[in-house]
Amino acid sequence: MPIYMAYKYNYGGGDEYDDEKMAYDLRQIYAKIVGNHLAEISMYRRERNFYEWFEALEDLYTITRHKFREYEEDEPDKKTYKQLRNEVIQLSNQYRDVWLKKSNEANALSKIIKALRDIEEWLFFKMNESNMFGKMEDLEGL
Repeated sequence: MPIYMAYKYNYGGGDEYDDEKMAYDLRQIYAKIVGNHLAEISMYRRERNFYEWFEALEDLYTITRHKFREYEEDEPDKKTYKQLRNEVIQLSNQYRDVWLKKSNEANALSKIIKALRDIEEWLFFKMNESNMFGKMEDLEGL
């Protein structure tokens, strides 16, 4: 069923399709896509499947980066996504056996996990900064 039909059949819309309704439908689809990526990231993190975790983070970055503001010049201590990404790639090459789950060397394991978590935290920070989780400052407890 085409996307525009979802409104017509599920929400009581008429035959003519309204641009405002389409935008709302696209927001719902975008939110679902982002949510699916977040679920995948969580699953791969728990499985310690480093390659898939990294790929899922890359996918999330691809679909959300248009929402992010760049760091200002007065924030030189902030790492960019590219810097964090390069650190993961360097560690994956340096500790290939751990990356491929052929070894459990603790030092290498902790470095890889930290680097992947740094990317994930960066993405969550940027998504939150962009109000992608919603903006409900007036409601207590949110």
